[in-house]
Amino acid sequence: MQSIEAIYQKYKDQDVVVLGIDLFERADTVRNFVRVHNDYNWTFLLDSTGHVSYVYQVSIPKSFFIDSTGVIRAIHGVTAMSFSTMETLLAKAR
Repeated sequence: MQSIEAIYQKYKDQDVVVLGIDLFERADTVRNFVRVHNDYNWTFLLDSTGHVSYVYQVSIPKSFFIDSTGVIRAIHGVTAMSFSTMETLLAKAR
């Protein structure tokens, strides 16, 4: 997750939005995680019922790179992603 934070810090002022979606967690669990890991500064969202993950067929981990018009330009999943891979996929969405 340090790579995600590094991407967030590098691009946060360049119209790039980073969202983390927690699946099947309780709100208090996610709040506690964010509090403990206060070095993660991007926005965390909650899909406590799994509805969004079902609709988009999301597994963990999975990353979507979406352009400014809402079109998914790249998807990465199953394995951890390096900073350089994130930058490459982000470039496809910019």
